[in-house]
Amino acid sequence: MTPHPRKLLTACVLLWLISAAGAVAADPAAPIEVRVDATNEAQQVLQVSERIPATAGPMRLLFPRWLPGFHGPYGDVSQIAGLEVRAAGQRLPWRRDPLDPHAFLIDVPVNVPKVDLSFQSVRAPESQPYRAPWATQLLGLQWHAAVQYPAGRPVAEIQVQPSIRLPAGWQQGWALRVRAERDGWLAFEPVSLETLVDSPVYAGRNYRRLELDPPGTAQPVVLHLFGDPPERLQPSEAQIVAHRALVRQATMLFGARPWRHYDLLLATGEGMHRTALEHRESSENVYTTDYFKDWASASRDRDTVAHDFAHAWNGKFRRPADLLASDFNTPTQNSLLWVYEGLTQYYGMVLAARAGLVSPEQIRHRIGRSAAHLRELPGRRWRNLQDTTNDPAIASSAWPSWEDAQPGLLLRIGAADLARCRHADPPGHRWLAVAGRLCTPALCRRQRRAKPFDLCLRGRGVRTLCHPPARLAGFPARASGPHWAAGEP
Repeated sequence: MTPHPRKLLTACVLLWLISAAGAVAADPAAPIEVRVDATNEAQQVLQVSERIPATAGPMRLLFPRWLPGFHGPYGDVSQIAGLEVRAAGQRLPWRRDPLDPHAFLIDVPVNVPKVDLSFQSVRAPESQPYRAPWATQLLGLQWHAAVQYPAGRPVAEIQVQPSIRLPAGWQQGWALRVRAERDGWLAFEPVSLETLVDSPVYAGRNYRRLELDPPGTAQPVVLHLFGDPPERLQPSEAQIVAHRALVRQATMLFGARPWRHYDLLLATGEGMHRTALEHRESSENVYTTDYFKDWASASRDRDTVAHDFAHAWNGKFRRPADLLASDFNTPTQNSLLWVYEGLTQYYGMVLAARAGLVSPEQIRHRIGRSAAHLRELPGRRWRNLQDTTNDPAIASSAWPSWEDAQPGLLLRIGAADLARCRHADPPGHRWLAVAGRLCTPALCRRQRRAKPFDLCLRGRGVRTLCHPPARLAGFPARASGPHWAAGEP
C-alpha cells in the first residue's frame, strides 16, 4: 500500500527534527584557540595546536596566503608539517584541495562542536623574502605561519584566543597584551584573526626595553631591542634621543596617533634574515649588521625604521581600497602601491633625517643614486610605472623590486615641487591625519572605504610626474611645530 503523501511528509519532518536536535552547532562567537610552543630552539620548530569551532558537514580550512604588507602571495604552506585533525578524540582524515594547495578539506561528524588541529611550523625557505628571524638567541613569530582558519567568514569577525610558550629566561616584545601566565604559557587577550596576523611576537635571551615617550603619554611608543651578542644592545644616549625624536617628529607631522600603543621591534645579529615589515600597532626591523655601529659614517638603512613607522598612518590607517580583502586568501591588488610604498618612502626619509637617524646628506645621496639608477633602467622603454606595481604578485619567491619604492619616492618629490610652484599644501599628509580620534579596527575599515587613496595626482599631474623630476628637492630643517612650514616638501 502506498503511504499517504501527507503522512510521508510528516515522517520526513520528524526525522529531520530528531537529527537536528542531536547535532551540535558551533557557536559563531566562540574563539579559535591557538597555542604555540616555541621551546624547541635547537631545531627551530614551532609546535602548534588549534581548537576551531565546527558544525557537522564539510569544512574548509585555509592557510593564509595573501598577507598584509607583503603585497603578494607570500604565505607559504610548505611551512606546515605533521598535520593531524581530531574530533572527540578520534582522528579525522583530511585532504588538500587540488586546485588550491593552501586549503584543507575535512568532514566534521555530527555532535562535534570543535575540531582539534596539531602541526609543526618550520622555518620559511631561504627564497622567502620576508622570513621572520630565528637564531639561537632570538625568535620572531609571524602568526600567519602558525594558524589555519575556516573559510567563509571575514577575518575581522573571527575571534582568536592565542597563547605562547617561550624558552626559559627569554624576554619578549609585542603589540599583543598578556591576560594571564601559567605553567610557562602566556595567554594573550582575545583579538580578531585580522589583528593577530598583524601582531608579530619577538623574543630573545638578550633584550632591552626603551620608552620613547615621556611617562604618562597616552598611546605610548616603546622600542624593544634584541641582539646577539648582547653588546649590540648598548646604544648611546644620542642614539636613543634620535629614536625618541622620530616619534615626536611623526606625531607633529601626522597629528594624532592611530593606535592604542605602538611597539617598535628591532633585532640585530649575524645569521639573521634582513626583515622590514609594517603593522598597525608595531613594526619589525631586523639587521644582520650592528645597527648602532658607525652611526655617523654609515646609514645602514636606518631610515627603514622610520619608513615602517610612517606606515602606521600611510598603509595601515589609510590603505588603498584594492589592498583591503575580507580574508587572507583573497587576492589583493597593488594599483596604488606607488602611494602605499612611494609616499611612505618619502616620509620615512624625511623623518629619519629630521630625527637624526641618518644625516640629510646621506639621504640626498640615496635619492640621487636612485634617480640615476631608474633613469638608466631599460624596462622604462617598454613598461610603464603602473605595471611595476604588479611585481610583488609576479615574483613572490624573491624580494619584490617595488619594495625599494624609489619610483614612488621620486613621484612624491615631484608632487612636492609642483605643490610649491602652486603655493599649495603638499598632497598626502593632511588626509593621513586622525583628527584627534583613536582609530579602532572598525573605524579604520570605515575610513578606508570612505576615503581610499585617490589623490589629485591624476591625469595631467601624473603625466607630468611620470618622468624623474628635473631637480631633486633638498630636505628642510626639522619641524618645530605641529604643522608643516610653508615651502617644505
